[in-house]
Amino acid sequence: MKKIKKILAVLMAMAMVLGLGMTAFADEGASIIVSGITPNDGTTTIRVYKVVDWDDAQNKWEKESWVNESFVTIPDDNTDVDIKWQDLADSIGTSEANMVADYELQANETGHTFSGLDMGAYLVTVSSVGGETVYSAMGAKTYGYDAENHLIAPIDAKVYAKGSNYPLDKTFSDGYIDKVVGLGEKVKFDITTTFPSFGINSKDKTFSI
Repeated sequence: MKKIKKILAVLMAMAMVLGLGMTAFADEGASIIVSGITPNDGTTTIRVYKVVDWDDAQNKWEKESWVNESFVTIPDDNTDVDIKWQDLADSIGTSEANMVADYELQANETGHTFSGLDMGAYLVTVSSVGGETVYSAMGAKTYGYDAENHLIAPIDAKVYAKGSNYPLDKTFSDGYIDKVVGLGEKVKFDITTTFPSFGINSKDKTFSI
């Protein structure tokens, strides 16, 4: 009888530990890790807007009230939401009306992590005032869908900034910026720029200087 009581006590302790672990995971929420931004390129600001939220009471996805329904498609089986990220970004520009978080990059920074977010889908925009880089809109989904078990859980989303007109610095390899070069003389240059990150499903993965 004593052995049975000990086994039951151990099982109860394990159940409590597992329960606490699951609760802690749920309370921590999700995060969005933004990287790949050109450093020291004007005043660069990252803005995060919540587009879709998970409704626990209704057990389904719900778009935020400010979002035009033409930009969001929510499937009947609540699997994966389809969002027209660039169209949505173009419609709001740099407005901060429905923003849930923002961050202004400091010197030499190339990204930032936004923590404590709810499970859902977020629009991430990057704008640079006085800089040369123009960034495309990014979509971050802080949830993972297990098709086999039909489960949805919060995750940490990673997005990589994609831009055009990257700033490019070109100097002579010996340190000179300007110098006289003779006809037919071969010289070496050091070229510094930001190499963009391409998604797994990108069709065009060419970067030219």
